[in-house]
Amino acid sequence: MTCSVSFEMELSLPFLSAYVYMSCCGSANICRMEASPSLPLRLIGAPGSPAICLEKTYPKDLPTIGVVLIYLDEALSILKRAIRSIIDRTSKSLLKEIILVDDHSSNDDLKLDFDLFIKTIEDQNPGLIMTRVRHSEQLGLTTARISGWKAATADVVAIFDAHIEVHKLWAEPLLTQIKGDRTVIVSPVFDKVNYYDLEVVGYGTASHAFDWALWCMYESFMPEWYKLKDPSLPGNKPFILQDHGIDIGDVSERKELRKRLNCKPFKWYLDNVYPLLDPWDNILAYGGYTYFRETGELYIGGIKSHKYNANRCLTDDGAKDNVPGLNDCIESLQKRIGIYWDFTQGKEIKNKQTGRCLEIIKAKLVQQWRDGRLYRQHLTEPKDDQEITVSVEEEEATGGETVDNVEFEEAIEEGDE
Repeated sequence: MTCSVSFEMELSLPFLSAYVYMSCCGSANICRMEASPSLPLRLIGAPGSPAICLEKTYPKDLPTIGVVLIYLDEALSILKRAIRSIIDRTSKSLLKEIILVDDHSSNDDLKLDFDLFIKTIEDQNPGLIMTRVRHSEQLGLTTARISGWKAATADVVAIFDAHIEVHKLWAEPLLTQIKGDRTVIVSPVFDKVNYYDLEVVGYGTASHAFDWALWCMYESFMPEWYKLKDPSLPGNKPFILQDHGIDIGDVSERKELRKRLNCKPFKWYLDNVYPLLDPWDNILAYGGYTYFRETGELYIGGIKSHKYNANRCLTDDGAKDNVPGLNDCIESLQKRIGIYWDFTQGKEIKNKQTGRCLEIIKAKLVQQWRDGRLYRQHLTEPKDDQEITVSVEEEEATGGETVDNVEFEEAIEEGDE
């Protein structure tokens, strides 16, 4: 399965497998080069659309569609099978053109052999436009997609990688949504074909999403969608962010476009389109894999991008053992374990529930009560022997007089963090 299908959108419909097979309400499948040549050009028996999708009726006056296939040294048999499935399983009244974008392939069988196959397709389908776009150098996926889009003349453009096959009625559900609102970008559900046994594995209906590292992932729809119990219905989803060739160093053109289109701010997107993404807008301090939140949570080991994912919090359960815990934040709250800490720069870190403070004693993190006294840690400059001296001064909370002074040394090996 691929996250690079650029048919992404506000709506996700159940339909395609890979190779890619498209089914209700859209679906698609993906195969490997080495197994492909031994397969027939018309595969039979792959799982398709849910039954409810095949029972639906669609408007007769749907817009025409042009299919763009992007490839670079793809197996000839895979390209043939993709083209054949699109022709066989798309209504002739809808399919206006197939546009093949070659991003500077070097395979010999993608030259004369492929040319002869395309000539046969044109002879068999006189009303279908077959367009070839060849790059004189490798320009990359995004540019190849743009090349295909520029060459298209149909009302709607569907852009795919070339290793796909479509199911019956793959186009109608997509085009119906676009006919209802031309501003939406629609995406089918992609099944996959195992490379080791060619078995088609169906994927459930879900939306493409991302985290703050911009990793592609799957997201469930809102609960209201599942209550309808109709897998043929589209579900809203966040857009996938992709590299569109923008010069990050100069964004003046993008800012001008944003102003001209009166675009909403990104906060609106987070609040209204993707509310499950945690904005991280109240992180007060962080270092390494430690994050301190304005609400008092002290996350250790990183912070998750989505609100439904549990982080690991430093906790104090109030037990006699003075070693703090590292536990699931949500579970700790349910068990009424203290996950919230008070922290003021230069002063102690104190658990709001137990009142115990965090300290480093003999190179070990502990928590203990200090009867209302404040603590400050001072780091001295390391000596030539690479030792750091930490002084912990205990002061009366009211008078400020130093009543005790404890010093300890922790040897830091060269190269340790």
